[in-house]
Amino acid sequence: MDSLAYLAYDFKHPFKRLTIQIICAGDFTEPLKIALLADNKQNFDEKLHYNFCEDLEECLSWVERHGNSPEYIVIIIDPKNRSCIEIAEDNIKKLDSTFISGGRLCLVNGACSIKPTDMGVGLGHINVLAQKYSVILINGDVMVPDKCQNLATRISGLASAVCGLNTGIPFIVDIPGYDELFQ
Repeated sequence: MDSLAYLAYDFKHPFKRLTIQIICAGDFTEPLKIALLADNKQNFDEKLHYNFCEDLEECLSWVERHGNSPEYIVIIIDPKNRSCIEIAEDNIKKLDSTFISGGRLCLVNGACSIKPTDMGVGLGHINVLAQKYSVILINGDVMVPDKCQNLATRISGLASAVCGLNTGIPFIVDIPGYDELFQ
């Protein structure tokens, strides 16, 4: 199947597909990809298309090559990486503000139950980042298969609801602090 045709906008069935951009670096990519694809097949009849990239520049080049923007963006944070907050914030700053204002961006803490001695940043720092930009934060464990599958279900369910995949009507997520962000 031609991937461009698969990603092309379908005017007759506008809610036929949903493209979710996953910004994820390192060891989390492969387990998360497997879990998301399994969840997509089981719960969404393969209506979701996932594009994985390591940073926003790679995401933007994908958008430029394919001519369409993803409907939802997920930024995976690895708290073992000391610079994960700066990397995530840099990616958020480069995004079009409609992803934030429309609730079409979420952060995922990919290792929420690691030992404090293994952390490069505390979990509180990730919470502060999510609050600063008024985005949803999902906590999960990518490296634990059952928890990774649960995380994939939560990501897919949130993205499909916010973008109105099943109903055609986007679900508005009220996030405290949003009003102050854009004043």
